[in-house]
Amino acid sequence: MKTLALARATLQGTTVISSDGLRDLKRQRRSWLLPVAGLGILVGLGVVIFMLVSVYRSVLAAGIASGHPEMVIFYGHLGSWAFIFLTAIPLALSLLYYSSDVRLLMTLPVKPLDIVGAKALLLYFYCLPVNLILFVPALWLYTGALGWSGSVIASGAISLFLAPVLPLSLATLLVLALMKTVNLAATAWPSRWRACAWA
Repeated sequence: MKTLALARATLQGTTVISSDGLRDLKRQRRSWLLPVAGLGILVGLGVVIFMLVSVYRSVLAAGIASGHPEMVIFYGHLGSWAFIFLTAIPLALSLLYYSSDVRLLMTLPVKPLDIVGAKALLLYFYCLPVNLILFVPALWLYTGALGWSGSVIASGAISLFLAPVLPLSLATLLVLALMKTVNLAATAWPSRWRACAWA
């Protein structure tokens, strides 16, 4: 419960869409930034999804012709894992080592494992949209061509929410090894390595 509470408090206190962030935008008379940013995000997502659908259509056609229509699912997973891995590396560095709230959290009666668990949840939530954007078009085209079934729905739901765990774990381990090698975290809280290993 502490892990979830810490993750939610971090989201509410550090993001622009939090209540404090919205109040700051209103106080600075920058409320127009949110709709403009939202419009830009929607346009960018539309372009990316259009390109993905075009590529996945070609992959699906080649898979059906070769008798392996699941090829589009494989490449959807592969692309998602690659992008999540690359995205998670700077995010893990920021959340685990360069976040300004680490020292503040260490003064609270919270175990280091809970802090790292909250950071891991934030990393998962930040990277989950990448998996949805890259994998949903492949799943949609696959089910559109071969039809829906209970097993497809179950496996698709599991893939949507559990597939990011592997690349996130690899990226986090890489960051831990990198930071330990270059010794940039010498002043960090002492139990971090043990807590990260458990996480």
